[in-house]
Amino acid sequence: MKRALLLMLLLLIAVPAIAQDSGDTLLLAQPPAGDISTLNPALATDGSSLMVISWLFDGLFQPNPETAAPEPMLATWTESEDGLTYAFTLRDDANWSDGTPITSADVVFTYNASINDAVPSPRKADMALISASNVIDDKNFEVVLSAPDCTVWGGAISSLTPLPSHVYAADFSEFVETSNNLSTSVTRGPI
Repeated sequence: MKRALLLMLLLLIAVPAIAQDSGDTLLLAQPPAGDISTLNPALATDGSSLMVISWLFDGLFQPNPETAAPEPMLATWTESEDGLTYAFTLRDDANWSDGTPITSADVVFTYNASINDAVPSPRKADMALISASNVIDDKNFEVVLSAPDCTVWGGAISSLTPLPSHVYAADFSEFVETSNNLSTSVTRGPI
């Protein structure tokens, strides 16, 4: 009995490590708990969708596993002294899987889609803290808050997971019903 338990434990540890070497397959010891409802981070609410989205799209930052402090992922940033303006710079090597560079316009597009009245985004409440999201140039943008808030990283900024704006209608007319939400062909590229 002990031998069987030990063998099962070793398989749980070894199988994901083996799958990581192939480069083509992601094998999880604990798959998502249910079917996904969307691959669009601005629309997702269920745990399964959010888990799969985390494999397909990168956020601007990632929390440090030990301290939970934000660390750069797609972008670096500076904060104004008054805590109202965050100036972001996207990585030069950040590209979508189709080779198109990830730009500030993608981030601002995601913000504008999330707050648009025609889009039923569950991120609207997170975005309420943002009074403006402005493109400075292709790799630089700023997020202006209506008031300083210590929850900005867990809400507003974490909800700015960029989407590839070049695969969506600019007026958000197909944002909810597009086939990209269930079989997206453009995701994050290699960094």
